[in-house]
Amino acid sequence: MMSSTPSAAAKMKREDLADWYLRLNGCLTVSNFVLHPERRGGQRGEADVVAVRFPHRAEFNDEGADDPLFATIARPLFMVAEAKAGDCELNASWIRDEKAILYVLKRFALLTRNKLETIARVWFENGFYSDSELSCSFLCFGERRSENLHYPQIPQKTWGEVLLFFHRRFSSYSRRKSDHEQWDVVGKVIWDTWKKSRRDCRAFVEIVKLGLS
Repeated sequence: MMSSTPSAAAKMKREDLADWYLRLNGCLTVSNFVLHPERRGGQRGEADVVAVRFPHRAEFNDEGADDPLFATIARPLFMVAEAKAGDCELNASWIRDEKAILYVLKRFALLTRNKLETIARVWFENGFYSDSELSCSFLCFGERRSENLHYPQIPQKTWGEVLLFFHRRFSSYSRRKSDHEQWDVVGKVIWDTWKKSRRDCRAFVEIVKLGLS
């Protein structure tokens, strides 16, 4: 096993890992989405990642390449994701004000305004929304799952699970992913850490976690 030095992963933040997890699972993502005020004043909140995934996404011929979380998605999925160092949790802006959810829905113009107001109300009440046209949900990332999450039914992913997904994806599709000059710094660091760990899963997870900021 290689030495567990954090230098290889030192440029990564937890929200970067969340973004890359979603990207590798076929999502279109916007990082650090800011909720601006309606008129003046400071920002009303932020989302670490906003993501959209379409139901017929297929990068590989074999089924099961993506995380099982997305296995049963039969309609477009719109997500607001939060990345935390400790237990999974949501920023206060999402659980105290229905207008925050409406704001992000409007910015991406998924459906007509009247429908968005209904979606925001249900999403605010339950933590998710789903009908024949669209599914919406919060997604929480953290070191541990929380038993006290405001919306206990929404999906939670631990960093250990996220890193195991990266390791599995790169190990299974290394030839297809090896040419990635256009990837950003974070994607390249994840890949390089995977290679330098000699594909040892435990070493890979340990090195990335040590380098997180």
